[in-house]
Amino acid sequence: STQGGGTGEFVDQSALRAACQRAAVAANAGGGAAAAPLLADASDSEQQQSAAAAESAAALKRLARSQQRPALANLAARRALWRKLIAASGSEPAPQCAVAEGVEWPSWCLADYRHFYCLNPAGQAALNRICRRLTLCRHDLFAPCLLPIGALLLHCLTEAETLACLHSLLGKEDRGLWRLPDSLLRYAKCERLLEHLVGRFAIKFSRSLPTFPNYTDHLRRWFQYLWRMPIDFLLPLIDSFLVEGFKVLVRAGLALCRLSFKKRIRQRSSSGSAALAGLDDSLGATLSETAQGLGVYVSVEQFTRAMFQIRNLQSADVVTAANAVPNQTLLAELPTGLRAARSATDDWLLCLPLSSPSALLTEKQLRQLLRHVPARHAIKPLASLFSTASAGFNLQTLYSAAGKNSPLLLLVRSGSVSGTFGAYLCTALSDREQHPAAFFGTGETFLFTTVGERDGDVRVYTWVGHRQQQQQQQQQHTEALFIMAEPNSLVIGGGGGGFGLSLNRELSEGFSQRCATFDSQPLLPGAECRFAVQAVELLGFDERGD
Repeated sequence: STQGGGTGEFVDQSALRAACQRAAVAANAGGGAAAAPLLADASDSEQQQSAAAAESAAALKRLARSQQRPALANLAARRALWRKLIAASGSEPAPQCAVAEGVEWPSWCLADYRHFYCLNPAGQAALNRICRRLTLCRHDLFAPCLLPIGALLLHCLTEAETLACLHSLLGKEDRGLWRLPDSLLRYAKCERLLEHLVGRFAIKFSRSLPTFPNYTDHLRRWFQYLWRMPIDFLLPLIDSFLVEGFKVLVRAGLALCRLSFKKRIRQRSSSGSAALAGLDDSLGATLSETAQGLGVYVSVEQFTRAMFQIRNLQSADVVTAANAVPNQTLLAELPTGLRAARSATDDWLLCLPLSSPSALLTEKQLRQLLRHVPARHAIKPLASLFSTASAGFNLQTLYSAAGKNSPLLLLVRSGSVSGTFGAYLCTALSDREQHPAAFFGTGETFLFTTVGERDGDVRVYTWVGHRQQQQQQQQQHTEALFIMAEPNSLVIGGGGGGFGLSLNRELSEGFSQRCATFDSQPLLPGAECRFAVQAVELLGFDERGD
């Protein structure tokens, strides 16, 4: 049930108690300042949270930073706090996207981020459903950190509350800084953040970096290492994150870097150089070991103070660091693994059950065609807007049925040949009113045909401008003629003396020629093919989902 959770039923209580005991042992072994009791009295903490619930956002921020936060095992108190923090941050309901039960994770759920923090099998299944629902809601989603954050939220919130909270974080910005790195580009920016910040905010650590081989690659994994911290450190981190946003996670990363430097110095002073030879091999190992064993070195309160004592770190500093490398460079240098994960997510989306409203394309052909449609639209259900079989042969009727819907799939069949051809229209046909006797649309438009193709496969002709941009060639005006919708004709593709596809006002006849915009051949056999229309369909993409 999506309403489950929130009262501890998603948590393996024995594993959580063991985590409490490990935290207490680590604190004692580390000799740090005494921490608050891990199993504090629930009623007292709930009273504190009830009082805090009536306070302002500033008071909530002070509470999240203070030592009066709920203890690790006090789920009831933390539940009250998180619900208040989420309400104050403006959480919004997530769209209801149905998902089938299963164990497959979307490919953006990278293995290095799959931390479940004492969730039992029911909790892990709930997290799986949440990730798949978010993928359906956001076609371009690439946010591995949603796994650990979602796992932590499920300790105290219901599945529905966790879904709504995570959904409300996506695509949001505060002072120019995203709440979470939620796309492949933002994730690439996040990886490089500390490269540009440690020189100012972790100076001693920064100076030690050249002693590590390949330190840049390891430093770019800082966001992975962050989620390896013990749960008693991460729960308070979520407290502050829900109030203050992504900058808190950057603070935690910088504090982890500072602490790893101090840990290394201690190792140097307590061991001979020969004993240290193996320890200095990898910055990644140093950061990872520091994160995993954090309780041995500091208490939760000490780490929290270390985070917020980093002076003069502003959101603007993080934004500047995030934009230090041009987007084009970041995307060009993406590791192969990340590219594959993004591509696999698109494949996963397009393999979902497909309900076809078309009588002119098979399901196989429709799936092939949708692979060329931008994923933000391709994952939406298709709906029939117009068909000559039911609405008759009239272009004005087609325009009326299209309305302001966009994008659109125009499908045409001629009685003279076997197969279907047509176009993907990225722009609403109602835009013709602003562009009388003129072309409009964008380079997402394309032509396609199945006529004469082996096994009825779909052949697509995309805009030549995409290739010209890659080859840095100058674009001609005649190569950007996408759609012209006139009372007497509908034309897709122009330039070079021909129209890629044209239909007359009675939808009785059309022709297809070579055109410069798509560098396309006639969609039917013949150098300049004129054809009689047998059927026309217009499909739209349902914005409501299911």
